[in-house]
Amino acid sequence: TEVNYRKAVTHYRAASEARSAQAMFNLAYMHEHGIGLPQDLHLAKRFYDMAAETSQDAVWPVALCRTRLLVEMALDDAIERVDQLSLQLSTKYGPKYGLWLPPSTVWVPWLAEQWDLILIAVMVCQLSVVLLVRNRISAG
Repeated sequence: TEVNYRKAVTHYRAASEARSAQAMFNLAYMHEHGIGLPQDLHLAKRFYDMAAETSQDAVWPVALCRTRLLVEMALDDAIERVDQLSLQLSTKYGPKYGLWLPPSTVWVPWLAEQWDLILIAVMVCQLSVVLLVRNRISAG
């Protein structure tokens, strides 16, 4: 059968108004990922919050999704700030020093491809800090 997102949204909205936590969760997910609805992370968070307030069974699934959503929102904000800063620096110092800082469309795909190596490097750094602190405490 063919998926009809418009019909699904209509039914989920009606069920949401009838206080269905599952419908609220599904609307949040659709808003978060732009499935059948425009992607709107703030509206997704609102629907996740409503689902958690409506049903105790939704608290843990919502907590996981809301955490992922907040991390995604923070990353989007950080990337936007880095893009603004790189544009300012490239505009200010580029002509004088030949400086060009690439926009996020260049380095984010690279990071996405190398996520496993980056994660390993971060974990090695964390382990090194733990071992350093542990050695200082034991030498103490």
